[in-house]
Amino acid sequence: MEKKKKLLILVSIMLTVLVVLLCVILVPFKHEASKEDYEQVVPVENPEDYDPESGIKLIPEGNGVTYAEEQDGAEIQFKKEDTSTFVGEWVATSDMAMQLYGNVDITINDDHTWSGNITDEDFSGKWVESGDGIEIKVGVHDIGLAFDSNDNLIMTRPVPDGEDIYTVLTRKTSDEE
Repeated sequence: MEKKKKLLILVSIMLTVLVVLLCVILVPFKHEASKEDYEQVVPVENPEDYDPESGIKLIPEGNGVTYAEEQDGAEIQFKKEDTSTFVGEWVATSDMAMQLYGNVDITINDDHTWSGNITDEDFSGKWVESGDGIEIKVGVHDIGLAFDSNDNLIMTRPVPDGEDIYTVLTRKTSDEE
């Protein structure tokens, strides 16, 4: 019985050493995926938008436009404005807006209608007056528009069980068309 036990321990040790040696020998031969390998496995429209090794979508460099109102934990003081102040063409130009939406381009009309393109989708509808500003419906979501104490138009997207997302909109100029 004692001999079998010693033999079993010896075989276990040898197997462990063999497994460790195989791991050490085979690790240098690990194959790194090339761009061509990745394109064959996961076909994408624009493979240059993805890191060929990890497959993670690359975020384009921003334009450097940032607003303190868009940062996590921003405390914004809204002020009541006449609804005529909202009328016009508005656009989001910040890096944060580009990462969240890609694009936000909204036109508020004085007849209580609005139209726009958000995340490359066209939307339109009626707007209604709300507490400090106006409210529009984008798909199934209500979006608030109100001016803060610094006269910035803030688009507020409520997040259930989380912090609201704030995006600063600026009046569209002729060179942004």
